[in-house]
Amino acid sequence: MRLTLALLATLLAGPTLAQTPAPLRAPGIGSGDDRVPVDTNKMPWRAIGKIQTNLASSCTGTLVGPRLVLTAGHCLFNLRTQNLFPLSSLHFLIGYDRANFLAHATVVRAEHRPDLAEAMRAKSKVIENDWLLLVLDQPLGDKYGMLKLSDRPPQSGDKLQSAGYGQDKSQIMTGDLDCQVVTVSAPARLRIAHDCQITHGNSGGPILVQQDGEWRVAGVSVAISQLPDKSWLGYAFDVGVVRDKIQSIK
Repeated sequence: MRLTLALLATLLAGPTLAQTPAPLRAPGIGSGDDRVPVDTNKMPWRAIGKIQTNLASSCTGTLVGPRLVLTAGHCLFNLRTQNLFPLSSLHFLIGYDRANFLAHATVVRAEHRPDLAEAMRAKSKVIENDWLLLVLDQPLGDKYGMLKLSDRPPQSGDKLQSAGYGQDKSQIMTGDLDCQVVTVSAPARLRIAHDCQITHGNSGGPILVQQDGEWRVAGVSVAISQLPDKSWLGYAFDVGVVRDKIQSIK
């Protein structure tokens, strides 16, 4: 049975249909929006959740252990205070869909690069080390499922799927189910450039690759960049950089 998250809504009178301008595309979304709603009651989407702060900002995260969520380090950074959010401000919601959710957990521990706050304040390029592991107060993964990590380095041309709570569609989980790795930086296992359509709010969401008949986490979304031809690339760090840390927490 789903729980309900109380939200305040303000209704504003808008222009007539004839006066309504064409909607602006969110950063990271190309000339055609290939994202579709995914069923959060089914795997692999059921293992992906919404990370919500008390200030209403949000990211996406993935259960990779019974109580362990993998996401992006910059999701822990509060732009308003220029410091890290306190753990008491973080909530992880499974099956979030239009203010309803299947389950909720709070965060009791966080692991990240030691200089995360300093790097964010300095606006340093932290793509390769922009990782965050959140330990939950209850084992949601045992009931709702977990995703394995890919056990091989990504390669150009690998078929991918991505999913998350994009800022422009933040009330539902959407996914790009037909995208691929464009390039992998050298040395390998650091940065994945891909053509999956992601935007703000997808940060921390998984980049999935099919292996042995199941979808596994190959990378974690951390950035987008627009090319001279106005197309977009998404960037993810390879989960290989956090594999040992995940095993040590499990």
